Amino acid sequence: MNIDAVLDKPIFSKMPPEQLSAFKELIAKLQGKTLTEAMPIMMQFMAEAPKLKGPPLSAEEQEAMTEVVLESLSESERTKFKMMMAFAKNRANNP
Repeated sequence: MNIDAVLDKPIFSKMPPEQLSAFKELIAKLQGKTLTEAMPIMMQFMAEAPKLKGPPLSAEEQEAMTEVVLESLSESERTKFKMMMAFAKNRANNP
């Protein structure tokens, strides 16, 4: 995956440089990882993201970032990730 080409999408053009750089680093770290290997990396990123300079990410930016993360995973890992996200969303909506 060409990370720079992915991040050239218009949705990322308004992201502050520090946030964009951190996301670029996340994508690079996720390349070739299984979901089991990727989850701790993503969790660490999510914990550190609020400390980055810039406004909170919009829902559109978050969605675009999720799509990029999905692209970095293999097909089987992508399917697992989508199932986990659906389960988490369902749990959040139905406590």
